[in-house]
Amino acid sequence: MRLKLDVARLVDEARRLSSLGELVSGSSLEEEVVEQLRGSFEASGWEVKVYSYVSLSWRERYARLQVGDLEAECLAMPYTLSSIAEGGLVYVGPWPKEGLEGRVALMDLNSDDLDLAKEQCLAAAEAGASACIFIDPYLDDGSRRIVVTGAEGYGFGRGAPSPIPCASVTRRLGALLRKLAEEGVKVRVEVEAEVFHGASARVLEATLEGSVDEEVLVTAHHDHWLTGFSDNCLGVAFLLELARLLPRSPRRRVRLISFGAEEQGSLGFSSWYWIHGSRSYVEHRARRGDLERVEAVLNVDVLARPPLTVGASDFNLQSLLTRAAEAYGLTPNVELDNPYCDSYSFTMAGLPACTLHSFDQCIPFYHSTKDTAEQVHVAFIRSSLSALLDVIVKLAYRRLKVRGPRRLNSLVDKLRGLNVGQSFISRLKRLALVRGDRWLASILFKAVSEGPYSEPGAFKVSFAPELSLAVDVKRAEEALRLLEADRAEEALRALEGLDKPKFLPGLERPLPRVEVAEVIELARLGEPPRAVKKLKEAIALAKRNLKLLKGELLTSS
Repeated sequence: MRLKLDVARLVDEARRLSSLGELVSGSSLEEEVVEQLRGSFEASGWEVKVYSYVSLSWRERYARLQVGDLEAECLAMPYTLSSIAEGGLVYVGPWPKEGLEGRVALMDLNSDDLDLAKEQCLAAAEAGASACIFIDPYLDDGSRRIVVTGAEGYGFGRGAPSPIPCASVTRRLGALLRKLAEEGVKVRVEVEAEVFHGASARVLEATLEGSVDEEVLVTAHHDHWLTGFSDNCLGVAFLLELARLLPRSPRRRVRLISFGAEEQGSLGFSSWYWIHGSRSYVEHRARRGDLERVEAVLNVDVLARPPLTVGASDFNLQSLLTRAAEAYGLTPNVELDNPYCDSYSFTMAGLPACTLHSFDQCIPFYHSTKDTAEQVHVAFIRSSLSALLDVIVKLAYRRLKVRGPRRLNSLVDKLRGLNVGQSFISRLKRLALVRGDRWLASILFKAVSEGPYSEPGAFKVSFAPELSLAVDVKRAEEALRLLEADRAEEALRALEGLDKPKFLPGLERPLPRVEVAEVIELARLGEPPRAVKKLKEAIALAKRNLKLLKGELLTSS
């Protein structure tokens, strides 16, 4: 069975959704749009339910930037609270410096990692700044929003709003402000914002019943900052197209799900502010006890231009999607899911979940008024979504499985390459045979941050990040042999990167590492005996930590 997407209709629908304006979850516009979606799905013969989950909802009423006698255009960054700040304008480049008491910091938004705005804002507040103005690295006109929270780290728990008002301006206006800052101009930043801590985020679930009690979920999110064409009106339009296109006799039940509260919504200004709607939905279904029915989750988000990225928390699903994309002439990048997308809510629950996206290519217009239909390569959209449609058909209408023994065996096979020992792998497999593949996957796929949060770099989903210490120990042992053979330069190369800190964001837990900083210093100073002694101590400590980590995984609930 090969179905054909009507891509022109899909793009037109996405354009219509985008034209409705910025869709903040918990707003009256979300309620209106979800009711429109309900009507469309029901008209196509699908059974529809709408769930509401308590969420935080931030909305800008207005933002003003007064520069001398002139008023300049700016946009408030979520989660800036209603506030007024005045002071002399100081250009600080990419990073705030000390001595900003009572001044307004003019900063360059990082072009490689826009979300670094949070760390820049916290540093500016620490230096005494009364407000932050971010210069966009890409936009000469238009505007952009990036969420800025006020608590260190990215924990799942309660956080804080931005400590000072934050606003963004275009690159063109930023150049003018830099010149005015040199002249000692004073500015006034005024933001009026609404925050609703008990808002209702909506999740729409359209269902087509199957002949067996198993499910395939296809998902997208309907809330968006500003125009949001690729992020994610296009994904919602794909769901509507599927509702019209899919035959009425699937083997597995098909659920088309549109999430609210993807862009913001986590309660208490949580630093992990995103994917709140999908996390709430997964928690709801876990309480209901029917997550085990889900065979796979297929998500679409920020899809606009090549190359395609396939992010999946299952090696079989990853291969299936990659082959389907290649059949349409695509050469996809491959990763282990994406912790910024709704699929990750299901990955944390141990389900095979994936997102098709092109996030890196969308950064210049991400969360901006430039995220429009004109940015999208239609031929790429046709190929990417056609490949996904083929996989949906295989999973929903045929007997193809990705879960069960096949998945469990693929996870165990992957563990064998991590130098963790056959005894540990055998014990883990015996537990997984009792507890199931979901349990095993839930403890193995986790988001990881490499390096401190103040450095550019996105979180990535990693396979068994705690057990990567075993690989590092093996590298350290090789470096030890080289040091003992008086081959210091080769040993230093083997040790390179081992001392880089790693964290589990959300849990805010540092991962143990092989502590080699002092070893490297001693080796460079030409003191091999002391370096050898320190490295032996570091390896012994790492092995003790690895034993503890293995024990924690074996006892994970």
